[in-house]
Amino acid sequence: MSSRHSVLGGVLLLAAASGGVPPALSQTNLDAELKAMADTERAFARRSVEQGMRQAFYEFFAEEGIAFQPQPVRLRESQRSQPAPSGPPPASTLDWEPVYGDIARSADLGWLTGPFVVTDQSPQKRPPRWGFYSSVWKKQPDGTWRVLADLGVSTPAQQGALPRNVFRAAPHEPLEATPGARGGDLRQAEQTLARQAARGVAAAYSQVLSPSARLHRNGDMPFTTPASIREFLATQPPSGSWETLHAETSRAGDLGYTHGKYQLAKDGAAVEKGYYMRVWKRNANGEWKLVLDVTSPLPAESK
Repeated sequence: MSSRHSVLGGVLLLAAASGGVPPALSQTNLDAELKAMADTERAFARRSVEQGMRQAFYEFFAEEGIAFQPQPVRLRESQRSQPAPSGPPPASTLDWEPVYGDIARSADLGWLTGPFVVTDQSPQKRPPRWGFYSSVWKKQPDGTWRVLADLGVSTPAQQGALPRNVFRAAPHEPLEATPGARGGDLRQAEQTLARQAARGVAAAYSQVLSPSARLHRNGDMPFTTPASIREFLATQPPSGSWETLHAETSRAGDLGYTHGKYQLAKDGAAVEKGYYMRVWKRNANGEWKLVLDVTSPLPAESK
């Protein structure tokens, strides 16, 4: 199981943005909002440990939150249509901790990432399974934060327990006063990246990576610098394509995320297919830059 939610049954995603561009909040207020979002993530994790994954995901997902199983489905709607299994509770516990994230200037959209661990509670006591999750959050009309998107990757086994209370905010980058004046639509950024990736994935990503970009792939620890991302992509299938299924931005227009289908190819033949999730942020020139890229490859029989 690669994703913290694939332990439950899938990946997941999300929602809508609307309204005019509100004034940016003060940095003090943004820091408080980011902390509130991270604290909600921690409450989500505690609920998972105490009440089980199914109950926790239902409670902390937005109604429009979508899970991939592997096709996209609305998580809460799917759970309502499929009663909880009878019998003893699951023999595993899922726990996680946010260690890094960011929030839009309008404090309505944000993202978090951190390690997760699945602990076997059965008599067999299988070794823990480790990974790194990434989640997109949206503030609801009642002021609470709820998950719109969640996608995780497996990582090498770790020693010890999950780190606690080591959260670090993404660097604050200067932004222009009128978001979007030169950066264009988020879907356009995706389309441009796709056109370039058809000629070369590594070179295409190099054009859009933020200085603080992260790339998460199954089997590896997160790549957290442009140099390490380029080095990794140089070892992967050289060409790629994808179809954007959803794109959404914050009301301030400074932060956005997308998800969709992807395919990697070598010598004209597809070698990997699956779904992706990305988070984008505008730079000081109003250009969309990639800050997070996560993929969920489909199993071979699903390709």
